[in-house]
Amino acid sequence: MTLLALLTAGALGAVPATKPIVGGDEAPGGEFGAVVGVDVPTGGCTGTLVRRDVVLTAAHCLDDLSGPDVIRVTNAPRMNTGWVGAVRYGVHPCFENPECIGEERYDYGFIQLEQEIDVEPIEVLRDQGLWDDLVQPGVIVTFVGYGEDDDGVTGTRRAVQGALEGLSANGLEFRAGGQGSDTCRGDSGGPVLVYAPDTTWRVLGVTARGSATCGEGGTYGVAFHALAWLTLELEDTSLCGEQCTNCGCLDTRPVEDERGCAVQTTTPAEWAGVGVVLLCLWQRRRLSPWA
Repeated sequence: MTLLALLTAGALGAVPATKPIVGGDEAPGGEFGAVVGVDVPTGGCTGTLVRRDVVLTAAHCLDDLSGPDVIRVTNAPRMNTGWVGAVRYGVHPCFENPECIGEERYDYGFIQLEQEIDVEPIEVLRDQGLWDDLVQPGVIVTFVGYGEDDDGVTGTRRAVQGALEGLSANGLEFRAGGQGSDTCRGDSGGPVLVYAPDTTWRVLGVTARGSATCGEGGTYGVAFHALAWLTLELEDTSLCGEQCTNCGCLDTRPVEDERGCAVQTTTPAEWAGVGVVLLCLWQRRRLSPWA
């Protein structure tokens, strides 16, 4: 059965009987061609093209680099060809910022490429109606990444499904996977995807951290909360969409909370008005060196 068929069949049921991403199914291209491998001196990660020349990934993959010249990206099924260099990168200002307080951390980074990759980007989930329909405990999500397989080898793009467990109280992160369906080392920064009724994928989350043993589930940053920052950095309002030009109109809090027009946030003075949430530090997750 194809990955899409599994997703459709299991969308409202139990987790499909598939292997974890450390075994997983290879995802050679096609619908997952916008998921890229990220190679940096400190290890290997995964990312998603949200624009043909912009990769959304995890902050901890890019932290402490000497410059963009040490970053390279590929969307080849295996990370051994098709490299594209970077001209710019950024780490969210609240990542490892002592002024940021809270229960989660903003583990988001971006890479601007020296040239476009000729593949359709994947849009971040930013529509309230889709969010309310698709983001519920028990719904099946799809993890994609270049992380470890059963033999501990990284560098091949794989995909697997798992169940969404639940959102944090303020809707900034969520738990997903477990019972053998999970991301692993090298999948950091990669997407958690949901399948929309219009037959396109949306980026729900960014792989951040997880349990010590892969297969027991992980914690993922809600991708929408990177958009306000990306819009400023890239001067590109299209990332938020016409219905939400300031990236503040999606309420991601759990459904049992009172709904409002925008996510509740606390903002440092230098980021006032752009909806950047102050967050604290948690355990670093899933950065692995290439063999």
